[in-house]
Amino acid sequence: MAGSHRAPRSAEPRPTSGRAKRRMAPPRLSRGAVAVAAAVALVPAVLLGAQKLFEDSEDPGGTTKGVVEPPIPPVTTPGLTPGLTPGSTSGTPSSSPPTTSTSSPPTQGLPTVPTSVPRSLVVKGLLEVGFDDAVTPEGGKFVAGSTAEAARWESRGQPGSPGKDTVFLIGKVYRQGASAFDDLPSVKVGSEIVIRTDEGRLTFTVTASDDRPASGLIDTPDFTDKVPGRLVLVGILFDASDDERTGQYRVVVAQLSGATRS
Repeated sequence: MAGSHRAPRSAEPRPTSGRAKRRMAPPRLSRGAVAVAAAVALVPAVLLGAQKLFEDSEDPGGTTKGVVEPPIPPVTTPGLTPGLTPGSTSGTPSSSPPTTSTSSPPTQGLPTVPTSVPRSLVVKGLLEVGFDDAVTPEGGKFVAGSTAEAARWESRGQPGSPGKDTVFLIGKVYRQGASAFDDLPSVKVGSEIVIRTDEGRLTFTVTASDDRPASGLIDTPDFTDKVPGRLVLVGILFDASDDERTGQYRVVVAQLSGATRS
């Protein structure tokens, strides 16, 4: 219509064709690609989980838990009962033979003095005696031939350094009158006995002193054993009247501790 005014038509969006829609849509992945991507995404998680499990399986000391190690067989010392330490006395005794002491004898290191018969015996402040002839036990007992002098057991050792056998010296012990060993009971452990011979001067240190029954004494190991450097004084004890023996001996044992050659 002339002179009429037509309102302008608003611009409408232009329809898009199906082909254009297909171009604008995001690309679709194949199933294989999706699986690979999922596997790649899981790798960090798997590694992190494995590391966590490994860390959790370790204790503070660094020893891995859950790992069973083969047991270590016990080490047994030959001749020693399992479970015992050397020197232990508990449990079953060892079948190994006893050891022998290798310590040096007390006389080692002293000057050499040839064996010889004794000439005098002195214990400072107590005894100072000479010697009579040697004697031999009679009926298993000692008999001193002299009252004032001591005697040596003839078949046994002579004083010397280091010596060859135990030296036995015998004397009477009276209570009232004078005798060779009258003060022998006063000789104590630690006292020194000095014996002079033609070869030198020998010093013995007392290790024991006591009374013993006379009967059977010479058959005991203290009297039958041969010990170089050992001295035994045997005092025949008499009663208060000095007439009868008491059946006891005063026995003093000493060990060689010094030697000087003439």
